[in-house]
Amino acid sequence: MLSAAAATAAAAALDIDADDAAAVTDKMCCTGVLGAYAYWGPKAGAKVFTLNPEGADLKFGAVTVATGVVGTILGGVTLDRVGSTMRNALVICCISNMLG
Repeated sequence: MLSAAAATAAAAALDIDADDAAAVTDKMCCTGVLGAYAYWGPKAGAKVFTLNPEGADLKFGAVTVATGVVGTILGGVTLDRVGSTMRNALVICCISNMLG
């Protein structure tokens, strides 16, 4: 695991500011979590709800696509209403992640 000091030194060597490094780290973590959900989610759903594995994959994918579309639309509408700035976008993302 990369220590904070090593990460800071690597960012300095690459001329990356702290905000960019934090954004990249955030996206890496989100991608890792989504990968874990994509892999283990259908398996857990099949076991918990006694579904066949193919049915669980299909339902998990359908829920993922549907919630992604709805979340994108609601996030865009909310951002239009509160003002389209990067700060507001990040606040909306944080609030939606805490709620769901």
